[in-house]
Amino acid sequence: MNIDPAKSNPPQGSLRAIKWLEPRPATNLSVDKNSPNRAKAGKILKSEFVSLSPKVLTGFGLWYTLTGIMQIGKKSLFDTLREIFVPVLIAASALGFDYFLKPKLTEFSEIPVPTPKVDLDKDICWDPETKKTFEKTLKLFMGHSSNYLTELDPKSSIHGTKRDGLLILAGPPGNGKTAIAYGIGDIANKPITSVKLSEVGFGSALEEAFQKAKSKNGILFIDEADAIIGSRSNKITQSFLETFNRFQRESPIRVILATNSFNELDPAIQSRAYVFNLANPNSDLKIQILKQKLQQARVKEPAYQALLGADLAKLKILLEPKNFSGRDIESLVNDAIVIAEMRINQNPSDQSARVIKYEDFEIAVNEFNTQKQLAKKESI
Repeated sequence: MNIDPAKSNPPQGSLRAIKWLEPRPATNLSVDKNSPNRAKAGKILKSEFVSLSPKVLTGFGLWYTLTGIMQIGKKSLFDTLREIFVPVLIAASALGFDYFLKPKLTEFSEIPVPTPKVDLDKDICWDPETKKTFEKTLKLFMGHSSNYLTELDPKSSIHGTKRDGLLILAGPPGNGKTAIAYGIGDIANKPITSVKLSEVGFGSALEEAFQKAKSKNGILFIDEADAIIGSRSNKITQSFLETFNRFQRESPIRVILATNSFNELDPAIQSRAYVFNLANPNSDLKIQILKQKLQQARVKEPAYQALLGADLAKLKILLEPKNFSGRDIESLVNDAIVIAEMRINQNPSDQSARVIKYEDFEIAVNEFNTQKQLAKKESI
């Protein structure tokens, strides 16, 4: 094999000198300790031997049993039963494996999708009043009730006709609805079964989503609910209400819906749920989110402390009139870092320039708004 020396040792300044760096996976995902065992079980179950053996053994057992039964007139009943006992046992075991044990092993062999771990106290930026409201709503959703005036009677209570087990997280996109749902799962120590109704559809698929969450003793999280559940005339809405009410009566599970447009949800669903609204952050919370995202990006503190010091007032004014979500601010932070790095690269010897300046954020905000305007025009 001949190696081109020009490719193996590219000249300085050549684009070939740039090395490809593999993308790094997220570090805050749940880890399934049984993944190796699940993979082995799945491989064994998919093998032709495991697929065909139960059927062959069942056929053999039934054939041998029928042959033995046909000999009843020639042999005593005791001798016949003794001869067919083992074949019957083989056939029953093979059928039991195929119809009872194999489905459970197949379910075990499904490797769950890793879900993010979210600490609602550390990973979400709250303003004090919003956090208090969320705390009250979360307590109700998780089953806490003051019961100052009445005593609940489970026998007379009609499940599914009151706010029991359904939480709606509503608000503009990019403000943490999905993160909060996973954070609730972390607090409750329950697995989150996440689906989108646009992917699930209705009927048996929706039933399967409820059954899956129930089998894991977890929480069902339905994202982008407003895209599908809009009207009682909608078949998916009717199917969801019927399935939800039935599970609440027979085998209750808790369900979280996320929606960008609460008013577009069917009133029957609105009336059954606890609702928590997430608005775009105010000016103080924007700065808090900005600082958190800088820390999460592992930007060294000296690189942005001047920005949040002398330029803090200017930065607040820059962000104040803009209706930015938390996700928008994260994008601005990433853009400002790139802009600052490009500026520093032009004069790497200047140590004092190795900071993020207000001007970097100003450029990032202007470019972000320009891209938003272009996207609106294209959509129109």
